[in-house]
Amino acid sequence: MSARPAAGTLRSDARRRFAQHEQYLAKHEPRLQLVLDEGVATAQIIGAIAVPLGAGRSEPFEVLICYASTEKGINPFLSPETYDPAGRFPRDADRHVEGDGRFCMWLPHTDPRDFDQPDGLARHLERIREFITLQITCEDRIARDITPHWPGQEWGHGDEGYREWVRQHVDGLTTSQVARFALALDSPPFPRMPCPCGGRRKLADCHRQWFQALRAAAHQRKNTVWQELHQIVMAKNAVELTPTSPPGASTDPDPDPGNAG
Repeated sequence: MSARPAAGTLRSDARRRFAQHEQYLAKHEPRLQLVLDEGVATAQIIGAIAVPLGAGRSEPFEVLICYASTEKGINPFLSPETYDPAGRFPRDADRHVEGDGRFCMWLPHTDPRDFDQPDGLARHLERIREFITLQITCEDRIARDITPHWPGQEWGHGDEGYREWVRQHVDGLTTSQVARFALALDSPPFPRMPCPCGGRRKLADCHRQWFQALRAAAHQRKNTVWQELHQIVMAKNAVELTPTSPPGASTDPDPDPGNAG
């Protein structure tokens, strides 16, 4: 386990960023408070977020938003983790809430990664509201025995979620393209390198964003991603090698009747 960043390591740009977030909360989210503790290198937003429930009504929900902490210190430019500290929602994988109360709003490699933008905190808070709205809708569907219970898009749990994501995002690629992307996973993705898709464009002008997400997925579950890519290549090869001639027709590319018998 890596050691926590030492006290007093908050960078000047991070300090300015926290000040901006503090001002935003004071103006737009008075029920939320930013708590920064440089002594133990933690920063959190605690309190209640108002979620519209329709018909002009809204309801407060307790949340805990924990800023990312790296070896270089607290980082207010990376997407934070959001928790349900009051236990309002069941700790259930089918409800996308971990055992510690963390909201599973996306797979790690599908994180929108726009928290560093000027309005990053506002965007994150809106996504929390959307997630809580889905939770409330899910409760209603469970009560009325409507299936599926979860009303929104979702991937499977654990490795299966990564496999589903990979299958969705290689759809449309050829066998050789999938194979080249798999081989390129361990290579640093220089923007000016040729795109692994085999086209004439550089990576920066072609599949850069998608390839970055694929590499991030492999960083989280390398064996799972590798195995799924391998299975996709094998399946595509099997389809491509399957004869398409009518039943009973010869599959010999150059049949020679004179050689028969």
